[in-house]
Amino acid sequence: MWTALAAIFALGMLGGSLVWAFANPLASSFAHGDASLQRETASAIRVLSVSVPLVVLSSGLRGILEAFCRFDLTNRVSIPISLLNLIVPFALVRFAAQLPLILSLLVFLRLAAVLLLCVPSWKLFPQCVGHAFQSQEFGP
Repeated sequence: MWTALAAIFALGMLGGSLVWAFANPLASSFAHGDASLQRETASAIRVLSVSVPLVVLSSGLRGILEAFCRFDLTNRVSIPISLLNLIVPFALVRFAAQLPLILSLLVFLRLAAVLLLCVPSWKLFPQCVGHAFQSQEFGP
């Protein structure tokens, strides 16, 4: 289970790195030549690229809990985080916050969701925490 989560996270890191690397070309295609808008868009894309591994990891953790019909545990995390995902941008726009700041706080919320989903996963599968595979486990 943890190996699959590590693979999911690694793929998310790869995807996030690609988005980070292509932030400027993506921003120029979205900004249509406006230099100030292009800088803010590139910053926003870079912030979003940090969230890619967190999004796929939280989906994996949620999938594990839901595979064992622990919808109560996923809902305890998902409902408050979803509400905050709506409230935080609305509140920050009222204070004229820049887009990268708003997105940074949303990435922080996604990190909180990952950490909050890890806790019930560790409690459901304590035998997997800190378990290191030995080479003889895969031998003949």
